[in-house]
Amino acid sequence: QYFERLVSCSRCTPVLIEADKYEFYQKWYHTAVLEMLHIIRFDGDYAALGKLLIPKVSTAEAKSAIALLEKLGLIAQKEDGSYTPTDALISTGYDAHALAVYTFQQEMLRLAREGYFRFKPEQRSYSTLTLSISEDDYRTILEELRAFRKRVLEIAAQTPSAGKVFQFNFQVFPLSENLQREN
Repeated sequence: QYFERLVSCSRCTPVLIEADKYEFYQKWYHTAVLEMLHIIRFDGDYAALGKLLIPKVSTAEAKSAIALLEKLGLIAQKEDGSYTPTDALISTGYDAHALAVYTFQQEMLRLAREGYFRFKPEQRSYSTLTLSISEDDYRTILEELRAFRKRVLEIAAQTPSAGKVFQFNFQVFPLSENLQREN
């Protein structure tokens, strides 16, 4: 049911980023700038663009982000001089294992850690669960996370007027070895 709704929603149908474009993931702010361009009209004030990010980036970093996004075909300059994303949503897919993607994820984890202290509790959401589950339950939970991510994308796509860029991180990892006893 959700998948059918996603397919019918153009912003929810991700364009896969191929490995030759993984340069996009070298800096955390490339994704943030791309997403901001869905909200704001940007026509060349790189200093202002850099100051909109949290944490702020330099004018040179903002300029290099725009240049990279344009080079990779992720944004295009319109006749009026402003830039707009060429695709509504991008993804590496579920099976991306490139170093650039790992580096990006590490940067997002760093920002999440810093965000814990940077933002007031009402401006952020951090929660944890520590559970004892089977391998089958783990696989079921991963499928539920995939479905939830799709639902989040659907909600974002239906937002009539976005006003802020957010980062969502989902982590699931073992805290123990296999403890199942053999009979």
